[in-house]
Amino acid sequence: MYLSVFGWTHRMSGAPDGGGHAVTPLGTPRGRSRRGISTGVGLSVALLGITHAVGNCRLPSAGPTTALVACALLLGVLFRSGGTWGDAGPARDSLGRGLRWALALIGLVGVVYPAGALLPATRGLFADARYSDLTGGDVALRVLITVPVGTVLLEEVGFRGVLYGLARRVGGTVRATSA
Repeated sequence: MYLSVFGWTHRMSGAPDGGGHAVTPLGTPRGRSRRGISTGVGLSVALLGITHAVGNCRLPSAGPTTALVACALLLGVLFRSGGTWGDAGPARDSLGRGLRWALALIGLVGVVYPAGALLPATRGLFADARYSDLTGGDVALRVLITVPVGTVLLEEVGFRGVLYGLARRVGGTVRATSA
């Protein structure tokens, strides 16, 4: 099965190669150059640096938009380098398990943070003078859009998805995890 992303046709994990190439367990046709994957790593790091400069330093109000564009470009780099959705994280066989873990952790944070903010012994840990002038709408924007999209999504796609997936293709799971 093939998927077209940014005009590039990409073989999805588990699908026959179609070109007569033997396929490695990670889904990359044998003979795919490490140089191409290394170029993908370099492009990903450069893209993350540019995204940081634009989204945090130059145009902070465009952070979430910049992050969404960067995520799409990072996935394009991954696919162009021979990566699959499985390399990025959301493989079909582990998607349900990942969603269950995500919901459990979101629930845990949703209980622990408010409890910590309400307890007199830990309330001071949540005080930050930088946010004292924010309105309720500003806080909601930061909590519901800016941080989840502008920070968390970008970091998950960029570091735990694309860079980890590419590093895993080059050096294997143990080397990618220890890097």
